[in-house]
Amino acid sequence: GPRTKLIFGNLRDLGTLPHRKLFQLSEQFENVYNLKLGKWKAVAVNGIQSCRNILIKNGKVTASRPNFESFKYYSHGRSLSFQPYNDIWLTQRKATSKIIAKLITTGSALDIAHRQMKGLVDNWSLKVESDMFDAFPDIVEAVGGFIYSLCYGENEILSANSEFKKILLDPNPGTDMFAVGNNIDLLPHVFQLFSMKKHQKHIDRMNYFLQLHNKMKEKVKHRLIQHRLQSNEKYFDDVRANEYNNIPDLHEDHFLNLPAEFLSAGTETSTAVLLWLLRYVALTPGVQDNVYNELKQYTSQKSNETTSVEYGDRPHLPYTESCLLESLRCMAVVPFALPHFTTNDFESDGLLIKKDTLILPNLWSVGRDPSVWSEPEKFIPERHLNTVRAKNGGDANFASSKSENFYPFGLGKRRCVGEPLGRMLNFILFSNIML
Repeated sequence: GPRTKLIFGNLRDLGTLPHRKLFQLSEQFENVYNLKLGKWKAVAVNGIQSCRNILIKNGKVTASRPNFESFKYYSHGRSLSFQPYNDIWLTQRKATSKIIAKLITTGSALDIAHRQMKGLVDNWSLKVESDMFDAFPDIVEAVGGFIYSLCYGENEILSANSEFKKILLDPNPGTDMFAVGNNIDLLPHVFQLFSMKKHQKHIDRMNYFLQLHNKMKEKVKHRLIQHRLQSNEKYFDDVRANEYNNIPDLHEDHFLNLPAEFLSAGTETSTAVLLWLLRYVALTPGVQDNVYNELKQYTSQKSNETTSVEYGDRPHLPYTESCLLESLRCMAVVPFALPHFTTNDFESDGLLIKKDTLILPNLWSVGRDPSVWSEPEKFIPERHLNTVRAKNGGDANFASSKSENFYPFGLGKRRCVGEPLGRMLNFILFSNIML
């Protein structure tokens, strides 16, 4: 890998766009190479095959998280995202996956998504007469409102909680800390002073988020109990007594604090996806007309009375879906997954990777892998179709194999647990906005 410098290692070489810099370095050092980030040894992983080799083939060895100081502030160290790979995390993950699946299969998530979509479309229909308006706060309210109602109850509305709404609209000071890590975690203590002010703002925001969530915690507990009674899932039984699978440190807050995590991370990422998607569609000639024509033609032929687009319509709207996929490929809302951490030595891509090493999966590079994508810097929805849709509207089938060649929600054991909800919400909002 690149030559390291005293104390900082390679940190200062990465600049403000580290995903681009690490991808550029892969041309010199292959797709997998060593780095030093402050006091931590690290490995950068670029390209689709190398990411699969390290995070899927060696998934169990690379599934943990480093013991970063900043991670302790998320849900008081009981966060799903930042938890080490252990029995507690496995229990959290299993429970969360089953709850999300239940919300989707029962139609509860779809009902809330359509309610948020209708509110957004109705709001924008009143604004279109003005020359321009800021889409950001409206999309934040639509996305955040979806997650808020999922977590706290269908009848709980984000717009009625001004404190929660404000914190979701305010910029998150910690967003860019997740690129390659926070200096508070990576550097020796004496060099942390320069980052302390920004770090403290991030801590204050997380503490305030948890404070707001604590006011709603009884509602979360009620929803978990209802889910347990309806599905007879045993993983909620005796959590308070720490008796599930004899896991001594399992606490009910490992489940009850999940909404705060979902609201913070999910609102920010899905909002970014939609804003980038609308930008790409607006700036790429012909795309907006193609999407509109596909949607209009399909909805005019629907047998039911509704003219809105539903998630079940997705197989019939390949071009619309391809725009979503192409946006996710181009912008990679989280260019790096959160850092992984190795629990044993292993060898991959010709490199011996030692235990206690940070793994930096460059998800952005996967969407730019030249072995898969031609002209990767361009927004070309047609690349996801088996046949290019003609301007007058010819048949075009969705090429599912293409969607498996990039990983906007991560890959391996730490793949985003909220991916099904994110994909569903993004499709419903985007398709109905365009219609």
